[in-house]
Amino acid sequence: MKKGLLFSSALLAFINCFAQADTAGLNIPLKEGRVVYEKVVDAPGKTKTDLYSNAKSWCVTYFKYTKEPIQTEDKDAGRIISKGNLVVPFKGALGNTIPYDDKLMLQLDCKDGKYRYRFYDMSLTSPGPAETGLSTTPEELLMKLIGTGKSPLNNKQAKRMLEGMSMSVKLAESSLNRAMLAKGDDF
Repeated sequence: MKKGLLFSSALLAFINCFAQADTAGLNIPLKEGRVVYEKVVDAPGKTKTDLYSNAKSWCVTYFKYTKEPIQTEDKDAGRIISKGNLVVPFKGALGNTIPYDDKLMLQLDCKDGKYRYRFYDMSLTSPGPAETGLSTTPEELLMKLIGTGKSPLNNKQAKRMLEGMSMSVKLAESSLNRAMLAKGDDF
């Protein structure tokens, strides 16, 4: 009971951090206390089959350095769940850029004339050996910014990391949208 109450209080404080983080200009989307980039996109004239095919091709191409990027696929339901890595440019204190790895999941749901994507379950990892590297989540960084969480990064670093992550996800979203709406090749 006590653990449930403590967890609920922490979750409520975390959800409230969205408004505070947003006032810092980050605009990181939260859903049930987790960072989730989600959108339903209209695709007039596209069939579920076209969208599903485009989604599958995009996942394999965009996440080409991920071993087995397609985790689950259900053609009848029009759903693909993929794992992937995005490169997150992190600007260090000396002005150098360090490429962090953002391991994430992507769910794509396709229907006639529209599709939905969800980037979620993100984990940011510094380059180098795991035993000496840094690993964190966007949720931990947001908690750090509002003063209720712990992170090896300070507030300025946490903000820069979240900005880099957001930029990388937005680039992936843009690439996905172009691929989903592209005309099919019927040579």
